[in-house]
Amino acid sequence: MEVTRLEEGSEGWAELCVRDGIVLAQGLLDGEAGYVERVRAFDPAVPEPLGPALHVRGAACLAPRTGPRSAPAVVHAMPGALVLSDPRTGSPLRRVPLQGRERWSGEPTGLAAGTLGGRPTVFVLDEESWNEHEWWAVDLGTGVPVPGLGDAFHAHHMVREKMALAGEYLVAPVQRVRLDDFLMDEVEDRFQSVYRLSDGRRIAEIECERGEEAVAAVVGGRPLMAVEGRVHALPDLDPVVELGSARNRTVRALAEWAGLPVLVFTEEEGGYFPAGDRPFRLFFRFLDRSDRPTVEIPWSGAAGVYDVVAATDGTVAVSTSKGLYVLRVDL
Repeated sequence: MEVTRLEEGSEGWAELCVRDGIVLAQGLLDGEAGYVERVRAFDPAVPEPLGPALHVRGAACLAPRTGPRSAPAVVHAMPGALVLSDPRTGSPLRRVPLQGRERWSGEPTGLAAGTLGGRPTVFVLDEESWNEHEWWAVDLGTGVPVPGLGDAFHAHHMVREKMALAGEYLVAPVQRVRLDDFLMDEVEDRFQSVYRLSDGRRIAEIECERGEEAVAAVVGGRPLMAVEGRVHALPDLDPVVELGSARNRTVRALAEWAGLPVLVFTEEEGGYFPAGDRPFRLFFRFLDRSDRPTVEIPWSGAAGVYDVVAATDGTVAVSTSKGLYVLRVDL
C-alpha cells in the first residue's frame, strides 16, 4: 500500500467529495482577516492538486463532466446565482442566475449535483430566516427551478450538511423539532430522508441517533444508502450489510473497485483523546457476496479523521487533522 500526504493539516481541508475520480476538498483557513472558506480539486491518481484553491461561500460540489476530456467543474454559490469554475485554473466558467431567487444569500448549507432527465441539476440545501430550512433543485443550464422537487422543515442546528444522490433518489438530512417533556425544552431529532426524484415524494426515512451523515451511490448496478453502520438498498431500505453494534464504526464511502461494489468505513478508538488526536482504523469490504471478509487497510498512526471518499480502484482519500492523504490499497 502507498500513502501520500497531499496537504498539511494546517491547510484545514476537512470535507471531501468525489466525481469521476477527482476529489474536491473544502475547508477553512485561518488568515489575518479571519477564517476563509476554500475548495481545491485533487487528482488522486497522480497524486497532486489539479489546480489552485478557490474562495467560496458556503458548500460546494463537483458538476458532471460536459465532455470526455473535460474535468468536473466546481459548483459554488454567490448571491442570486450559482457559479461554475474550472478546477484546473480557478477561473469562472459560467455564472447561472437563479430565476425566482434573485435575492438569495448565496451561502448554501449543502450542495449536490447530478443529472435529472438528461439535464445537469444542482440540489441546494439552504437556511432561511427564523431557523427555517429547505432543499430545492435547479437546472444548471438555465437557472430555472425544477418543479415539484423540494422540502422544508424547522431546525436549530444545521451548519454544513451533505446530501447524496443514488440514481433516481436523493438522500437529504432533515431535523424534526419537538418538545421534550423531561427537559421541558425543544430538542432536534435527526433523520436521513429519501426522496424519489421522479415526483419529489419522500418515500423513506431513517432516524440517526448518532447524527451521522448518509452515504449513497449506485454501485454494483443498484442504489445503496449507508448510515448508522448499516447499508440499505433503495428504495425499500432492504438490509445489505450491517457492521455490528459498535458505535465507533462509521461508513464513509460506497464505490466500485475492479467492477465490484465496495464500502469503506472507519473505526475510532474509544476513551478520551485531545481534539484531533483520536486514533482510527480504516477498513473496506466488497458487497457482491454476503461472505466477503472485512479487510483492514494497514495505515499506522492515523488520527483525527474528518472525512473519507473512495475514488478509482483501490484509491481512498482521507482528510484528518494531520493533513489530506491519498491511500492506494492493494486489492
